[in-house]
Amino acid sequence: IQETEIEKNTTKVKLAKRKRLPDFAVKLFAERDDGMYNAGAGIIFELPLWNQFGPEIKEAEFVRELSKIDFEALKNKVSLEVYIAFQEVALAGETVEIYSEAMKEANEILRLSNLGYAESEISFLSNLESLTAYRRTKQTYFEAVANYARKLAVLEESIGYAQEI
Repeated sequence: IQETEIEKNTTKVKLAKRKRLPDFAVKLFAERDDGMYNAGAGIIFELPLWNQFGPEIKEAEFVRELSKIDFEALKNKVSLEVYIAFQEVALAGETVEIYSEAMKEANEILRLSNLGYAESEISFLSNLESLTAYRRTKQTYFEAVANYARKLAVLEESIGYAQEI
């Protein structure tokens, strides 16, 4: 859309510049009046005086340059969005990796806690605390995975938008 706007404004500049050029026209006439037949030809030559279309040309050029600036700003904005989305995906991926390691450790702690409780080495409350910690870690891990998926979707959306430009 922005590129079409630039082309349209370029065309407006060309049209405004054409108004500055002399206008030619050829006129032919023939008439019959009271038995007399008259015919003739003429050339009409109009000159624009005192640069009367100068402001229109400047305005059209200004609008064209403004649309080019808007287009460049849009491209920069989209590039920035893609870069930010990429950085957020990388950070979310690292978070998932950290919580993946935490899940492995939480599994091992829960296994040892259950084993200790089965052999009466730790109390029921200690075993319950281990289970609670495991579930919190698991919930946090799933939240990190969901956050990673959301950030990845935002990145894909940004890249899709960038490819349209």
